Amino acid sequence: MESCVYANNYDTRSARHSGFFPLLIGIILIIGIIGGLVFAGIMAMDRIVENVEKNAAVIVHLYGDDIEVMILSSSFEKEITSIEISIDEVPDSRRIHPVTLGTPFLFKNIAVGVTGSKFVVINAVFTDGSSTVIHYTKFQFS
Repeated sequence: MESCVYANNYDTRSARHSGFFPLLIGIILIIGIIGGLVFAGIMAMDRIVENVEKNAAVIVHLYGDDIEVMILSSSFEKEITSIEISIDEVPDSRRIHPVTLGTPFLFKNIAVGVTGSKFVVINAVFTDGSSTVIHYTKFQFS
């Protein structure tokens, strides 16, 4: 009876590459998940902007520490009685003023002491007391 002894009883080629494919699959999964999250975020922001812009036409200007707001038109079923303005992350910036479509109103000294890049949010207040965001924009304050 003959016997045969092998010095190396395994295939070194498959052992050397066995860690590459799970790593590749992991990288592809991570890129896919991040891409999906970015896509979902873009779609959500697009829907928010679309809903805000289709219901009212608003112009907002920054003049030093003053902000001017003018509502040109509104397609809401309820009538807008006043607007509420606030600067994001600034606690005492909330102001309310009665509104007339097409007439600008200047919120004097609303941005005193505000620095950096901040969102200005405009809410419409309706005859029934409800309110909704109709416009927001980002300004660089100095």
